[in-house]
Amino acid sequence: MSDLERNYSFLRAYVKGEAAIGFWNMIGKIVGAGNALILISHLEVFQYGTYILIIAFYSLLSGFISPILQGVILNDIGRFIGEGNEASAKRLYLETVCVRLCTALIIAIVVFWGADIVAQYYDEDIGLLLRIIAPLFIIDTIYNAMKLLFQVRLRFHTMSVRAVVYRIVRFVLLVAAVFFSTLTVTEALVIHVIATLIAMLVLVLPFRNVYREWKKVIATPQWLLPRIAMTYGKWQFFGQVSSQLTSNIRPWLIKFFINTEAVAVYSVAESLFGVVKSFIPTETLVSLLPREARNHERAGRLLLRGTKYLAIGSIAVALVAGVVVPPIAVLLFPKYAASMPLFQILLISLPILSFRAMATNFLTLFREQKFLFVSLMIKVAANIILPVSLLYLFGISGMAIERSATALLLAFIMYGYLVRHNLDASLPWARILFHFDNEDKQFLQNLYRRSASYARRKIYNTMRLFSSQP
Repeated sequence: MSDLERNYSFLRAYVKGEAAIGFWNMIGKIVGAGNALILISHLEVFQYGTYILIIAFYSLLSGFISPILQGVILNDIGRFIGEGNEASAKRLYLETVCVRLCTALIIAIVVFWGADIVAQYYDEDIGLLLRIIAPLFIIDTIYNAMKLLFQVRLRFHTMSVRAVVYRIVRFVLLVAAVFFSTLTVTEALVIHVIATLIAMLVLVLPFRNVYREWKKVIATPQWLLPRIAMTYGKWQFFGQVSSQLTSNIRPWLIKFFINTEAVAVYSVAESLFGVVKSFIPTETLVSLLPREARNHERAGRLLLRGTKYLAIGSIAVALVAGVVVPPIAVLLFPKYAASMPLFQILLISLPILSFRAMATNFLTLFREQKFLFVSLMIKVAANIILPVSLLYLFGISGMAIERSATALLLAFIMYGYLVRHNLDASLPWARILFHFDNEDKQFLQNLYRRSASYARRKIYNTMRLFSSQP
């Protein structure tokens, strides 16, 4: 296949994938805004802070299941498929799923039965809340197993449906709770579990259809996951474990240094920032880039141009969000007006995080797990030292400042390493990164044509569907 044809196929897959994810994300955001409105409006600030702390505890433990080695495994399965080695791809997938399910089962049992011990030190309500979230470890692990297959098969449309189903079910149940009962932290968590279960079950049939592609493929008999985990994968493993610990302990640091109400205030700011960040189209890159690994020079150009476009796009998104979102949010959530300055501080990190996302994807592509481990250790150190010191100096604003400071430090380190060690020496990286030339113009024209063509087809198919209705 020529480079032009490869460029076309990559661009087509990227546009199609990001459009599918973006469409479902948009619907999900609308419904998700309704969910947030109900939760924030009907829970007291202290109750909402407690809810966030329980979710943070769940995220802390679930981080030891599916996220571990995720980048390495997705990259290697994608490489196997790109090389036509379906037997090894299937073997690595099955090994990964088995290990994750066993780990999830153990953690769920420990949390369920260990809730009594926690309740002795706090109160019975905390023990009940922990029992409620215990099934989530298994449910989310099953979903992530299906999501992994959807990713490597580039079924981005199917993968994106889950979030919308989850939010719609959750919205219906929250509305029912408000009208027919009293919405408490307990009910909010029960609704979270039920919605997660239903959203996972919706994907069972599509998963079976996609898995059929491996029906006649006999998995290779050699064990793959242990070798990956013990070689280049070990760096990502230890790094991710440390990163999960420090990332999900942040709400608890806020509680320790300030109070539970401050957890809620910061969480609202971070939730709004998360919505804005989801407009940056990076979801499909982790699935598409491994297919470009054989052409080192081409991969380098994708890195540089992708970084440039994402940086420009994220700056534009941040500027618009900084002006538009705060007045609307204060109108909807007046008791969280204190969250808006935090949200605006967080927006500073958006271009930096986009910059870093490209670097992380390409470091994984080039199997630079050892360096990624070093980077994560730096992040872990920063996530411990900076929040503590900045919370002490600036209060809750310090946590938002830390986000940008850590992102900037890591982006500088990662990109510097890529330029020195992984880019082709003949590649004019400074010119590609900081200048706009004919190749940029051609790429953006192609991107526009592909996007417009995809949108027209979707609109046409939708109109045909409605016109065929009696």
